[in-house]
Amino acid sequence: MESVGPVTRRPRRDRCRDPGHRAGDEGDHCSVNTLSEAFEKLGADHAALALERLGAFNSHLPQGEAWSFDLHARTFTMGRTTIAIQVIGTFSAEHAAWVWAWDNASLQQFPEAIADAWRVREYGERYGIPEFVDRGVDLSGFADPRFGAEKLALIATAVLGAKGYAGVTTSGGFRAYLVSNDPAIPERGPRGPEHVSHYLRTAADWFPTANPMTLAAAYATGTGGRWMQVPGGLVVNLGEGSMTLHYREGRLDRVGPPVALV
Repeated sequence: MESVGPVTRRPRRDRCRDPGHRAGDEGDHCSVNTLSEAFEKLGADHAALALERLGAFNSHLPQGEAWSFDLHARTFTMGRTTIAIQVIGTFSAEHAAWVWAWDNASLQQFPEAIADAWRVREYGERYGIPEFVDRGVDLSGFADPRFGAEKLALIATAVLGAKGYAGVTTSGGFRAYLVSNDPAIPERGPRGPEHVSHYLRTAADWFPTANPMTLAAAYATGTGGRWMQVPGGLVVNLGEGSMTLHYREGRLDRVGPPVALV
């Protein structure tokens, strides 16, 4: 596969308009680590559940083992575990840019391996997500451009309904992103209080312009569960009993004991 080249630089603007956000806070990704308003909103709707599924995906693979992928067979192998994959895009650290697989000339000989990338583009066209439609996504405004690539891969995985993605650095020096919906991969991750807290805090860190309680409500809805706003937080039921999410100064503070939803 060929590496990505430079992409057109577009003026960036400060999208951090949430009065509750404090620049310089721990985990601050505001301004420099955000994409379009449409993408950030979409990400907030999907991030926590996508992170849960990604954790289950990573647990299925023997992390740290040797890996390889075969575009003819559309498979990714890590250690002794092989899963079905699709290539959605590549990231170049040199150019701080992402290029979708549907526009990578060296991948056109593998049309069945890039079908999901085309589906992401179609989603972007239908719902007005510019990052899913543009050939290249400029990530030079990110403090760590690779983090921008991870955000794109995570939310592309979510809209595809896939179970997770693997980002692997190739011999050519660029990073390929592979998504999978292999039936052998668990459908979901654990949903104990400590796990839910991790998903929600990480989602808020990745999408800092979103209201943290909105992230939590979207997560509960995505799991097929229910939620209810209460003073200082939310009560969520994810199908295995309920828990109370307590917020302080606009952040998730703690997860309390189960409370029955009325």
